[in-house]
Amino acid sequence: MVATRLIGLKRIDHMIRAFRIAHDRHPGAQFHIWGDGVERQRLEHLARSLGLEQCVVFHGHTSKPHAALATGSVALSTSTSEGFGLSTQEALALGVPVISYDYRYGPSDLIEDGRTGRLVSNGDVEALGEALGDALAHPVRTRVWGVRAWWAQRNYRAAVVRSRWLDLISGIEA
Repeated sequence: MVATRLIGLKRIDHMIRAFRIAHDRHPGAQFHIWGDGVERQRLEHLARSLGLEQCVVFHGHTSKPHAALATGSVALSTSTSEGFGLSTQEALALGVPVISYDYRYGPSDLIEDGRTGRLVSNGDVEALGEALGDALAHPVRTRVWGVRAWWAQRNYRAAVVRSRWLDLISGIEA
């Protein structure tokens, strides 16, 4: 699953192609896409052309992205780059492991490969699909990744971040 803007730099088309690979091994799987954007029609057409129109679900924009993310057993991230992978961090904080391209700046700072999710070579749709298929084939292990992810994200929780900001601000002399 993914909750993001449907724009080119997010490479949602890579996710759909990777899901096609995983779906061949797990025909009952579904891929949920939350978000909207200029790429939506093209992505819907891609899903249809790959025979996935019944199992790739486009939900559109949601005002409750955390609730959407929490429904997934695994999230995907395929951006060309990010300043900080906020949706990756949010998924991990909700206990949803992330399978991601190992692009510059972000995923490897948040995901421990094989412990809280998976990192695959940037742009390798086949590896992404295999990693997703493997996660679907081993749901107990994937859930353990989610528990580890939730625990690892404790330093990003609002109360911790707020406390750090207040400590920083109070340490600044006027």
